[in-house]
Amino acid sequence: MSDTRRLEEAIDAFEGQLPALGNFVLPGTTEEGARMHLCRVFSRRLERALVALDTLEAVPAEILAFVNRLSALFYVLARYVNHAQGIGDVLWRPGDTGGGAAARSDG
Repeated sequence: MSDTRRLEEAIDAFEGQLPALGNFVLPGTTEEGARMHLCRVFSRRLERALVALDTLEAVPAEILAFVNRLSALFYVLARYVNHAQGIGDVLWRPGDTGGGAAARSDG
């Protein structure tokens, strides 16, 4: 089994324990959740750098897929650690420019 497939299975396992989403999630909430979101930022940054590198020198598709799934795992883990602590996600509301209170999902 490939490492990318293992990440996909972990994503599915953690996501299966979470409530469904209808909105985008704002990062943060708990310290652990914020750390997972930060890891996601770093892995997304790596993914963008690898895509840019791929225009100059071939980057194996498996590496690109792995880094993409890694960032998805960090997103799900951020939601999971918040949920495990009984704290719901902070949801982005359409039209909210940051001045209003964000909605919280069921934890």
